[in-house]
Amino acid sequence: MSARAESQGVPFTSGSYTMLTLVSAAHAMTHMYAALLPLTFPFLIQEFGINYTILGAITGIATLMGGLLQFVFGYASRYIPRKLLIGGGNLLLGLSTLWGGWSPNFAHYAAARWAAALVTSPQHPVGNSMIADRFGRKLRGLAMAINYAGGNAGTLFVPVAAALLIAAYGWRQTMLIFALPSLIVGIVAIVFIDDRPSAGSKTEVVSKKEFRSMMRETRELFHNRTFKFLMAASLIAAGGRGLGIVLNFIPPYLGDPIKGLGLPPKTVGLIYTLLLLGSILGPLLLGRLSDRLGVRKPVVIFAYLVSTACVFFLAISPQQGWLLYLVIFVFGCAIFSESPLIQSFMSDVTPAGSRDIMFGTYFAIAFGVSSLWVTLQGWLVDQFGFPAMFTTMGASYVVAALFILGAREAPRATPDEGLGP
Repeated sequence: MSARAESQGVPFTSGSYTMLTLVSAAHAMTHMYAALLPLTFPFLIQEFGINYTILGAITGIATLMGGLLQFVFGYASRYIPRKLLIGGGNLLLGLSTLWGGWSPNFAHYAAARWAAALVTSPQHPVGNSMIADRFGRKLRGLAMAINYAGGNAGTLFVPVAAALLIAAYGWRQTMLIFALPSLIVGIVAIVFIDDRPSAGSKTEVVSKKEFRSMMRETRELFHNRTFKFLMAASLIAAGGRGLGIVLNFIPPYLGDPIKGLGLPPKTVGLIYTLLLLGSILGPLLLGRLSDRLGVRKPVVIFAYLVSTACVFFLAISPQQGWLLYLVIFVFGCAIFSESPLIQSFMSDVTPAGSRDIMFGTYFAIAFGVSSLWVTLQGWLVDQFGFPAMFTTMGASYVVAALFILGAREAPRATPDEGLGP
């Protein structure tokens, strides 16, 4: 290993970067699916006679089911090859997407949505654990951001491509077409991901020997002050999370002629693309910034404050000019940076051998609470309109930032096993 690679805290092997690329590609498939669904909502409302409350409830149930299973997969990775969990989940996601496009009624569509949430539940805990174990603290923020931004990159072409396909072939055929990439990436991930122990995983082996049971590892997490503060901040900020709330409600806000701005489909697609572009650039820039600074806390708080300013603007000033484009782009940069920053923060203060359980616990709780938030936000839109939802989002960011203030950074001299306070 070169001195330069060692100083950056990552084994200088092609396997590490190939793994990062393929895990990010698999992540992209789950985000592509999540970005496609809101574009089908107007057609579902017309065809199946439903409303935003029902859509919010269906999404909330999917989030809850998928979230609870992430806790299970935090432990399952000890017994099932992690690349099989990642690749197999993508294969089944492709089949679930096919089912959704075929669905003869809303019950089938909802069941397909729930199935997709179940089969993709290993992606976050398993994929993030693989990356955090391979990349040391000096590059972890960037590596986690690449995975997160890579996921969002899968959504970047969705608005324009899906709009064209829906216009040409209809929403059902569009879902069938979008199922193919998930099937392909799933097979490639299973075949080519190398998750064998590396020089950077020695700490993981030692850590497993130190703990007598996986339950003890779980208890250790909740004795960690910083983990608890980060967990609390994440649960509160879920009221305006990028994936749970923003992706599901921004397109309807832009396009709804009654409750929203009523913009034409092409304009909605362009603004939505700017949001997704921000979701790629923001995590990369702020993730790398946190690595260079050697601290995560001020960068997370900055992301929350910028997000707060953006949603308050949307709540009080429904302009449709260039300022709306700018605000949506900046909002995408800030709010989509929050999640990978917090996950990097958590990785810094968690032993390598316990990161799979940590991520499983984190995502299970976070997705469970997010399911309640998305249902509430759908109800707020139906009862009081989008400004009430945006105001609630902004309040959640402010309270979350206060909890981040209570988190403690791991000492910069601490070895990469990441033991925190």
